[in-house]
Amino acid sequence: MGLDIREANYCRRERFDFDSDAEALAYLHSAYASLLLEHGYRIESHPEVELYGTLGERGCFVAFACRCDQSATDKSRLLVDLRKKHKHLHDYSLVVPAFQEPLGVPFSVQESWLMAHADQLSTHRVGVYGVDNADPNRIYPFTVYPQVKGLLRYFVATARQWQDVRQRYLATRASRATSKGREGYDNRGT
Repeated sequence: MGLDIREANYCRRERFDFDSDAEALAYLHSAYASLLLEHGYRIESHPEVELYGTLGERGCFVAFACRCDQSATDKSRLLVDLRKKHKHLHDYSLVVPAFQEPLGVPFSVQESWLMAHADQLSTHRVGVYGVDNADPNRIYPFTVYPQVKGLLRYFVATARQWQDVRQRYLATRASRATSKGREGYDNRGT
C-alpha cells in the first residue's frame, strides 16, 4: 500500500525551533517522505523502520532521530544491522534536524557526534541527512549519498549548499552572542 503525500504543503516554516520531539519527528518524516516521492519512490510500511520507500527492486530504509545522541546511535546501529541483512541492494538513511540547538544539543556536540560516527556509517553505506529546520525542501548529506541517480544528484547539490548554510548559521549565532554581551555590558552602567 503506497502513501501519496505530495499534495501536502512543504513551504518554509516561519520558525526555526520545534515545540516538541513529536513535532520535530513529524517534520523530518514529512520532508524525507516528500523527497523520496519526488524521486519516484513508493512509500510502503516496513516493520523494521519508521519509513520505507521502494523504487523498483531497490528499497530505502529510513530512521529518524531528533538529536545526535544515544537515540541517533541506536538508530544508526539498526541501519547498520539492516545493511548487513539486506546488503547493497538498498539505501539506508538516518534523518536528523540540520540544527539541533533548538532541541537542546549544542552545535559542537552535534558535529562531534557526526565526526565520531561518520567513518563507521560510511563504511556500511548508511547516510546521515539533516533536514533544514526552516525549509523542508533542503536536506543536506552529512555522510554518504544514496545510490539512486536522482537522489545522488540532489544530495551532491545540497552538499555544496551545506557549507554556506552552516557558516551563515554560525555567524548569526556569534553576532547574537556578541549583541547579548554588549547589552549586558551597557546595562552595568560602565
